[in-house]
Amino acid sequence: MVRDTKLYDTLGVKESSSELEIKKAYRKLAIKYHPDKNPNAGDKFKEISHAYAILSDPEKREKYDAAGVDDAAFHFGYEEVHVDVGNKRRRKKERGDDIVHELSVTLEDLYMGATKQINLNRSVLCVGCAPTESLKTATCKHCHGTGYLTYNSRGYNTVRQVRSVCKKCNGSGDYRNNGCKVCKGKGIVNERKVLEVHVEKGAKNGQKLLFGQESDQEPGVIPGDVIFILKLESHDRFEVRGKNLYTKIHITLQEALCGFDKILFKHMDGRGIRVKHTAGSVIQPGSFKTIMNEGMPTYRRTEDKGNMYIQFLVDFPADMWTSAGNIDAIRGLLPGPSEEVTQEKDMVVDDCSLLDVNFEALRSQEDKSRQVHRTDMNNYEDIERVSKPAAAAVGCPQQ
Repeated sequence: MVRDTKLYDTLGVKESSSELEIKKAYRKLAIKYHPDKNPNAGDKFKEISHAYAILSDPEKREKYDAAGVDDAAFHFGYEEVHVDVGNKRRRKKERGDDIVHELSVTLEDLYMGATKQINLNRSVLCVGCAPTESLKTATCKHCHGTGYLTYNSRGYNTVRQVRSVCKKCNGSGDYRNNGCKVCKGKGIVNERKVLEVHVEKGAKNGQKLLFGQESDQEPGVIPGDVIFILKLESHDRFEVRGKNLYTKIHITLQEALCGFDKILFKHMDGRGIRVKHTAGSVIQPGSFKTIMNEGMPTYRRTEDKGNMYIQFLVDFPADMWTSAGNIDAIRGLLPGPSEEVTQEKDMVVDDCSLLDVNFEALRSQEDKSRQVHRTDMNNYEDIERVSKPAAAAVGCPQQ
């Protein structure tokens, strides 16, 4: 009996070729004769696909070697298993996706450092089947690793190609025979893990803290990372700008003029910061002073600190706070009045009074007035456009 080697000849391989050698030969020929690249090689491409569909399946290959291609077992209509190899085999996912979380931190956390316990829900390899061979994947023989099948749908005088996801591998291109009862054949189970996130002194808002390969696990895939992005909460007393800290301190008019010696504020580590300001060195309202090396520590160089900048807000006394006699005494102690505007000849001078004003309410009222004005102007422009007379039509002169 003469052995049928037509399928081997179609792929250009020997009967003793391994599965890998057959696959390489098929890939090379399929790319060469695919209709997208070679429109006139449709029949040749079908022969190649048909040959590979049999020789890549150990059972079908064994039957073919024993009985040849004319055996009834192979009359399955090779057009129906025509594989869409024009698209190269779906690239294996080598690395899993990262899990990214925002982690809220206080300014105290960044100043002194902190450790936070974070609960993480993730997928891990099933312990019931991870040590076994059941997690080893193989190329899906139905779609040959592409994840898709292309069928030729015949209509009246037409042949249309329809592509669908391979149901054997659910589009993954791999096949896993896993009967594990723990994971129901998925190869993975859900796990809750607690991660200890160490926020070092001097860490920055927006800084990323990475836990390598702690993301979801998949069979045959390197896990991604878990990444925490620090998000700084607003602080009621301090503002950070780079390495420096800013704060606002209220002092009385007496302190602004006569100095003070007191604990000015409590720092984030609990220390009281005492400041002695010399009498006679006037602090102007809204002015800034600095205390060196009381700002934020530098990340991983905590001895190197920024500065603390203090804006002083001077609280003036309330109306009618003292007697007229005291006012005269104070007037005598303080510098004289500012220079008056020179009254020119024939200048009309009006006597006016200063009144208190709610500046925020005034600002809101002005904003509303501007909005009404813009609306009125838009309406006016519309009227101008509508009322503009149309150009008079020019007729042809009468002959």
